[in-house]
Amino acid sequence: MRIMALDLGEKKTGVAISDSDHLLAIPHGILETDSNDFFKQLASITEEYSITRIVVGLPLSLDGAPRRQARWVKSMQKKISNQLNVGVETWDERLSTIAVQHLPKQSKKMKRNRSQIQEDADAAAFILQGYLDRQKNILAQDENSQWIHKEKDD
Repeated sequence: MRIMALDLGEKKTGVAISDSDHLLAIPHGILETDSNDFFKQLASITEEYSITRIVVGLPLSLDGAPRRQARWVKSMQKKISNQLNVGVETWDERLSTIAVQHLPKQSKKMKRNRSQIQEDADAAAFILQGYLDRQKNILAQDENSQWIHKEKDD
């Protein structure tokens, strides 16, 4: 069971998938959002990788206010949830694309071959990694809290 993240765009959508332990976000590729097969392709990925949850990047401005595209993303969130019968959450995607664009490149050749397509998938992975890290932190806090309460009771 894995988690998938989507960096939704009106033309292209970046896709990333977690490992089975929910520790790492791995760029998967892109889908043509405006394709008639968009939801069919999402369903195929969801089934192939046993996706149990989908996270979509929510475009917010630096002050946290929803950006113009946020309304469209929220409507897509509902459509995806209805079409795939999987829980779909939003995650703050502020600066995800900018962060990916500034990742160190391994070589000049890699930099030349790096495309917008790869950046969309990398942005989805960046969103997913933030989500996974937050889930791990919540779990760790719960475990620490239980340990502290147990220690007090002893």
